[in-house]
Amino acid sequence: EIFWYGCGHCYHLQAVIESWQGKGRPDYVRLNYLPVIWNAVTREDARVFYTLEALGKVEALQSAVFRETHVNGNPLTVVKGNQVDVAASEKKVRDFLVRNGVKAEDFDRTFRSFAVENRLRAGEIMLRRYMADHTPMIVVNGKWITDMTMAGGGPDELFRLITALAAR
Repeated sequence: EIFWYGCGHCYHLQAVIESWQGKGRPDYVRLNYLPVIWNAVTREDARVFYTLEALGKVEALQSAVFRETHVNGNPLTVVKGNQVDVAASEKKVRDFLVRNGVKAEDFDRTFRSFAVENRLRAGEIMLRRYMADHTPMIVVNGKWITDMTMAGGGPDELFRLITALAAR
């Protein structure tokens, strides 16, 4: 799934994805997330995702990040005067993750690490390859790109299509 934490459609799709992962996903299908990187805000949000990934916390905290943004109205990337405040964003992300069970020293070691920087660069390459121009988008087997509209309008149709494409 190509997503952005700030996208309301991605937030709503996340619950459906979790349900599908738990009971509807065929064994031969594996879901990977690819955060968009279109500007400074989405880059910092992608850094949050890649930090979660490096810490092995995506499954545990992906929905929590979406809830913090959409339910609590508290995006983790801080924007002041039309620019991302990098230091304030890092502090906010650190505080959020520590409240959610991540050790502060693990966060400090990971958030601006070489590994996370490499994942950001690799993610940008994949986004260009898939010509990601909106969220959420689903890429199946690296070949087919779809979304709810292309699949027929709703999550049920989308996941039927994903399953059929993956079976090919």
